[in-house]
Amino acid sequence: MHKHEILTRLHQIVADRLFGREWLADWEACAALQTSLVKMGLQAEERPNEWRNTSLGKELNVDLFMVFMGLWTASDMPMILEHHGLLDAPEDNWDEIWPIAWSADEEPAEAARLREHVRQIYLKFCNADRGLN
Repeated sequence: MHKHEILTRLHQIVADRLFGREWLADWEACAALQTSLVKMGLQAEERPNEWRNTSLGKELNVDLFMVFMGLWTASDMPMILEHHGLLDAPEDNWDEIWPIAWSADEEPAEAARLREHVRQIYLKFCNADRGLN
């Protein structure tokens, strides 16, 4: 696959998960998503159940796409969004997202609130002057 095809596929997965029925990945979804990322050449398994981003994965910000896919634990998501500069403006509600994320793994209502924040951040990411990435 070429980079453009990989990016298109990543956005398709995000659309299916972030705007579909299921967002935060359960064990089965994690395994399937991880397999897809390995097949696309974005991650490599170092040890059983331990992956690292490949150079292509780093270049294409696969860790950020993993947030949008719901593949990270909710409590890790704000740190990754912040690292990519997506929680730096006042409208990003930085101080609101952290407490929601800490409880989202256990509380469905908080997971829904976090999902809405992540949706808004994803749309902002897609509409930024960097285009789709």
